[in-house]
Amino acid sequence: MGAEIIEEIVPADQVGLSAFVLKEHHRPAFGPPAALVILAADASCTRYIRLGSAVTMLSSDDPVRVLEHFTALNLVYPFEPAIPR
Repeated sequence: MGAEIIEEIVPADQVGLSAFVLKEHHRPAFGPPAALVILAADASCTRYIRLGSAVTMLSSDDPVRVLEHFTALNLVYPFEPAIPR
């Protein structure tokens, strides 16, 4: 699933799509189980597009750790992530 998303996001970045968000889900039919990992891979392959998470499963993870992971991603790939508020 991750490789297919990268194959879609790179051309979207090249043609000027402004944002791309993923939803996290623990059933592969509905979305990737670790959206942040896929967003990190996407960030390494793109230059302009804003990346973010539309849904993050806070009920199954520590909210502070999720914030730290998104912050770390922003430090490694400095861009303004499209994080819904």
